[in-house]
Amino acid sequence: MFDEDELNKLKDKIRDLVEGKIQAKQLKQNLLQSRDRIVKDLSKFLIFCIERVESNNQNRNLEKNSASNKPDLEFERLRKDIAEKNEFLEIVAKKVDNLVSKVKVANKSEIS
Repeated sequence: MFDEDELNKLKDKIRDLVEGKIQAKQLKQNLLQSRDRIVKDLSKFLIFCIERVESNNQNRNLEKNSASNKPDLEFERLRKDIAEKNEFLEIVAKKVDNLVSKVKVANKSEIS
């Protein structure tokens, strides 16, 4: 909060007041100026902290949104996979049905 030069100046002003070189009003003025600078620095720091927290919250919200989209994308991918596998199974079923038909025809011709 304090910087080294500012503290040294305040110490000198206090010493000057004790020695009677300055009036109490001048010391109060210096203390108020120092306090004013500290309050401004604290305000800037708090604004920085608030902006950082808000930024972190926004990042988390974006991550949540992208994470909530992931299940939708995963569901869509699974739906496509299932559709492709169903088509493949239909083709296999038709081929098996053709083979069964050919076997039946072959068995009938052997029996006759």
